Amino acid sequence: MQARNDLMNLITGHPPTRVSNVNIDPFYHQHLQQRAAQQLRDEYGVHVVFPEETEDSPELVLVYEGPMPPSEYQMPRRAPTAAETKQFQRGLGEAEEYLKSLIGGGQELVNRDVEAHPKFHDKIRRYVNREQETLSEDQIPVQLRFPQPAPQAARRPAGGLSMRGPSNAVEDLMTKLVAFIEQEEKDELERSFTTSFDFPQKFANFLIGKRGENIRKLREEFDVEIQVNDGKVELKGPEAKCAKAKSHILAMGKKLEDETTIPLKVEPQYHKDLIGPKGSQVNRLQERYNVRINFPRSANAHDENADDATDAGSVKNARPQQPADQVIIKGPSKGAEEAQKEITALLLYLRENSHSATVSVAQSQIPQLIGSGGREMEKLRMETEALIDVPNARDVDASGRVQIKIKGSKEAVAKAKQQLEARAKVFDDTVTRNIDVDRKHHRALIGAGGKPRRSTIFGLRR
Repeated sequence: MQARNDLMNLITGHPPTRVSNVNIDPFYHQHLQQRAAQQLRDEYGVHVVFPEETEDSPELVLVYEGPMPPSEYQMPRRAPTAAETKQFQRGLGEAEEYLKSLIGGGQELVNRDVEAHPKFHDKIRRYVNREQETLSEDQIPVQLRFPQPAPQAARRPAGGLSMRGPSNAVEDLMTKLVAFIEQEEKDELERSFTTSFDFPQKFANFLIGKRGENIRKLREEFDVEIQVNDGKVELKGPEAKCAKAKSHILAMGKKLEDETTIPLKVEPQYHKDLIGPKGSQVNRLQERYNVRINFPRSANAHDENADDATDAGSVKNARPQQPADQVIIKGPSKGAEEAQKEITALLLYLRENSHSATVSVAQSQIPQLIGSGGREMEKLRMETEALIDVPNARDVDASGRVQIKIKGSKEAVAKAKQQLEARAKVFDDTVTRNIDVDRKHHRALIGAGGKPRRSTIFGLRR
């Protein structure tokens, strides 16, 4: 009975007003799922249920869940109020309009069949992916459908494939694809052509790559067979493609011949700043100068910024035996030298501006040091040109004091420290005493017009 009641409550909480259906051609489903589903949930509070790919159904189900994050969403177990029902309808309506706007005004969807031998299918997939990878977000890629195992394959000509998409995009890709297939058929007649040339044996491992990864990519890119043996590279395939592959590999060898390695002595405390947030600094240098910059792994094993450096030769790829105070630059001699100059300049700047000091102040003095709207602290920073880090309440020690951290050039740190210590001394030397005075004497102590009788209250100035 409890289970039955719970189910009934769930059904009550999901009346027809919370759900709506919208028919959209299955061609658009993958595009909408990737581009619009999350945005619909975040902006409109509407979850989209897509049909299984095998169903080939146009029907999408929109379910209003509300503005809260999906992680906080709880299944409703009561009937909605009239106000909630209006909110459901408004949210579903706006979500449906948004979905249709993404495909509205589009061209007619068309199908085209293309004849191609099955041995070309993988090449066709790669070619179409390359052609469509630069499409903007508002352009929907043309979909390819290759023959399926029997009995589905019987519906299409042997070796055929079909394209589906907006008419202009399909016609444009159709023209390119037919030309591509014709060229591939011509190239098949020239597969017996071979050529060979010298390649430095010391770079053979780089050409082949780990587990043959590099040479496999070259074979796919240039569509030729590549063999590397005893300082020789042999190519087999269409003559024009062999020529392009040869030119590329020779240029690679020349580049490797020019590669140099420059070790730099860099104290570990500066590594984090040189790497930058999420590896941004080191990646920028690697891209600008076309080099690999290796930081020692041991020095950054727990540095999240180092772990996020993603380019080849970054922190993750540093050699385990690399000294903790050494940074290694590898790449073309000119680029490596330029990278060395920039890193040296950055290091010099860090050394000159990485002086630090701390000043102990009473936690109760912090509001006074910061000032209204942070004006006093900002003024101090401007005057001294130092970075001043004011701790929060959690950093108070047992004696009620906190440590203000100062960082910058030697002169800036010294100036800021002197001013903060002077203010801290004035605050620490200030003494507060409470005196009980009968209320009947207050008027006499205040004096006429609020002016105290200095001689009697404060004593004579000396």
